[in-house]
Amino acid sequence: MIRPHAWERLHDVELFDGLRPNQLAAIDRLFTEIELPAGTDLIAEGGVGREFFVISDGEVAVCRGGRQVARLHPGDFVGELSLLDDGPRNATVRAVTEVRVLVQNRREFASLLDAIPVIRERIAAAAELRRAA
Repeated sequence: MIRPHAWERLHDVELFDGLRPNQLAAIDRLFTEIELPAGTDLIAEGGVGREFFVISDGEVAVCRGGRQVARLHPGDFVGELSLLDDGPRNATVRAVTEVRVLVQNRREFASLLDAIPVIRERIAAAAELRRAA
């Protein structure tokens, strides 16, 4: 049976739509939840990609070359590109408000993609759109 906390953390994340409770429970075990104050950089442009983030609460700004290109809200995710491509981070992601994020390291992210092929497909599709932007 899935823990209620796991369901609360993941049920509003579009990336995980349609997954069974046992899949959500397995995914939840791969995440660590952290809270960060406004102004904190989750990701630094040009840095090494080590984490994948899902925004649980709050808002973050995505900036390239010092210019804001997007705002992300609960349910959105970020950090997948450099983990998939093994390249440097292509943007800075800064907390606009206090944020709560679910985070995975490289190994946990790879486990997620290997365990649930539909998640791999969804993340790959999102990555293609972001690369084209």
